[in-house]
Order: sequence, then C-alpha cells, then structure tokens
Amino acid sequence: MLSWAMEKAPKLSIVIPIGPSEEDLLHLNSWIQKSEPHWEWIISAVEGAQNQDFIENQLDTRFKKIFTKSGRAKQLNEGAKRAEGDFIWFLHCDSEWNDSAIKSIKTCLDRNEDCIYFFRLQFKGKRPMWMFLNEWGVRIRSEYLRIPFGDQGFLMPQKLFWSLGGYDENAKYGEDHLFIWQAHKMGVPVRPTFKKLRTSARKYQDLGWSQVTKRHLSLTWQQAKPEIHDFLATKIYKLPF
Repeated sequence: MLSWAMEKAPKLSIVIPIGPSEEDLLHLNSWIQKSEPHWEWIISAVEGAQNQDFIENQLDTRFKKIFTKSGRAKQLNEGAKRAEGDFIWFLHCDSEWNDSAIKSIKTCLDRNEDCIYFFRLQFKGKRPMWMFLNEWGVRIRSEYLRIPFGDQGFLMPQKLFWSLGGYDENAKYGEDHLFIWQAHKMGVPVRPTFKKLRTSARKYQDLGWSQVTKRHLSLTWQQAKPEIHDFLATKIYKLPF
C-alpha cells in the first residue's frame, strides 16, 4: 500500500452507520488494518440496541464509537458531527473494498475539489440470477444520470457536506437520494471514481428479487418526482429572459 506523509495529507474521517439488528460486524476490525494509519474511523450505532455491547467490547478500540437515536440520517449526521477530518467517506457496514478503492480515495483527496465522489456498486455473495440487471441499472442511474445511492460510498469535503444541510432526518426513507438531489440543485458536481464497492445482495435473496426491485423502483420514483420538478425550476429560473 502506498505511504502518504501525514503532514501533506488531508485527514479523512470514515463514518459507518450500524443498524440496531446488525450482527455480522467483526470484519470491520480488518478495515482499520488495511487503511491509512492517520484516517479516522467512526461507528455511529443505535443507543440501547441489541448489538451495543458487542460494538463497545468486540470492535477495535481505534474506532470512535457513538450511540444515538435510531434512524440512518440521524446516525450519519451525528457521525459527521464527531468527524475531525477535512473529508468524510460515508461507508455502509456490509461493503467490501480493496487497494484500488484506497488509491482512488487518495487521488480524490489530492484533487481537493468541492464535489461528491461515489463508487461503482457490485453485489456480492449468494444472489438471484437477475442481479446483473440491478448492477446495470445502478450504473446507468449513477454514472450517466449522476444519482448514486448511499451504498456507493459518498466521499466529500466535510465543509461541503454541511453546506448542503447534511442528511434530512425527517425523511422516512431515501435520505441519501434526497441529499444528492440537493447537491444537484445547488450545482455541486457528483462524480464517479469508477472503482468498485461490493455490497450484500442478502435482502434480494431473502425477500425475492422481483419484490425488492419493484419496491425500490417505486419508492425511488415517488421521491424523485418532486425533486425533479424543483431541480428543473432552479434551472429555468436562471435562464437569461
């Protein structure tokens, strides 16, 4: 792994939200081992959840561990408030990444741009045969339409995150989706790294590919419609007539 002089490197904080029922977490300890030593790791979990004792006692002491009220947006924002880095990488706890992703992050930090970077999503493990369609759809949605979701690992300057208002804690779902629309409305670039993050296809396997896919498409469209209207309104307002 490439070494980086600490005094020349913008410090990165990685914020990992953990749901109250998440149990498969020991792999998080290995993440610290393969990352840069000066990166800050923050776990944002749910206070009083069944996994709180495990997180407190079994996960590496180098994790900064915070416990807050349930809700992904709330956990993400609280984690960001505790971040000391110039940049924040929001990472789901079931993601997998490699040295190629690390090198890409370093490149993004070196550029020091006011933009949101995201990764290319790939599903891992046991998966329904039609999951290649989901990967294809995600690539079109994110790399062509520039609407990535949170499981694609948003990376951005901390100041930019707060200038966009953070994640909407009143949203019933899709706080990551709404955050990206806010970025578009404010003219913030959303850029792919073209490096892979792998994530679990467990819910598709457990609940059925067609049922989960249809539900995601329906909820995304319902949430996107007013955002598209507002986005177009901001563009029309700026026309010189």
